[in-house]
Amino acid sequence: MIIKKNYLKKKKIILLNFSVYKKNELFINENENNINYNLDINIKFHIELVKIFLPIMIKKKYGRIIHFSSSKAIYGEVGTCLYSATKTFLNGFSSSIAKEYGKFNVTSNILSLGYFKSKLWNKIPSKIQNERIKDVPSKKLGSIKNISNAIELLINSDYINRSTIKIDGGI
Repeated sequence: MIIKKNYLKKKKIILLNFSVYKKNELFINENENNINYNLDINIKFHIELVKIFLPIMIKKKYGRIIHFSSSKAIYGEVGTCLYSATKTFLNGFSSSIAKEYGKFNVTSNILSLGYFKSKLWNKIPSKIQNERIKDVPSKKLGSIKNISNAIELLINSDYINRSTIKIDGGI
């Protein structure tokens, strides 16, 4: 990762942390390589990114850290034990960052997403799509605009901190 220091000196720092690895596998069948890869991407990468940007945010007295999670991961699903565990990690991590660095105008929040119109959604077999859409009370998918509205809210607010905003249509 290359960070241009001159660029960072002039801008407000907003970290959108989308890092995610998910493999559907029953826990008993997980091998050590997959466990480590899951932990590296879904936990260590979050920690390392925040550690890089936090000192700059503190110095500027401004920072917005927005982690992305999944509503379904929080409740658990068959075959997602590791993924669910790592997404649950974000709750404690984000909460602690929020409490430790709020005094520097640094906020840390989570967007917990549901199902959205996307290329990823289109790769899911239609039978599974139909089953999942039944979980959404409105029976419709979210749009990227729903996510961008929440990001804008978090960027512009200095008082929303240590929150999880569910953008999942009520699943």
